[in-house]
Amino acid sequence: MSQFILTRQRKSLIAAIILTLLFGPFGLLYASVTGGILMLIFLPILFVLVNVSTAFLVILFYWPACMCWSVVSTVKYNNEIVEYENLQKRLFNLPVEEKNKIIDWLQRHPGKTIDDYYRNAS
Repeated sequence: MSQFILTRQRKSLIAAIILTLLFGPFGLLYASVTGGILMLIFLPILFVLVNVSTAFLVILFYWPACMCWSVVSTVKYNNEIVEYENLQKRLFNLPVEEKNKIIDWLQRHPGKTIDDYYRNAS
């Protein structure tokens, strides 16, 4: 019997960095839609609040902030996928009743892992 793991595709960290470097908040949309939208809204507000002579300084801090957000979001997204893959691997050989108990427990305790389930059970 073959083991299949259903998962989402991971995001490329290099693509996230390059897209954000080239396109700023538009590139950030690849890594984090929420982050990209917030930074797109924030940019015109910054330009309204500062005068034209200091707008260049704002961009010097704004663009790297978008890049940092992109890296953090991509790493977090990929870590969640790896954690889910590991959960599926560990659940694969368990009896169906045990799997259902664990899945139900994990749904009732968001942020917990299968290790927490076994710690509580003992």
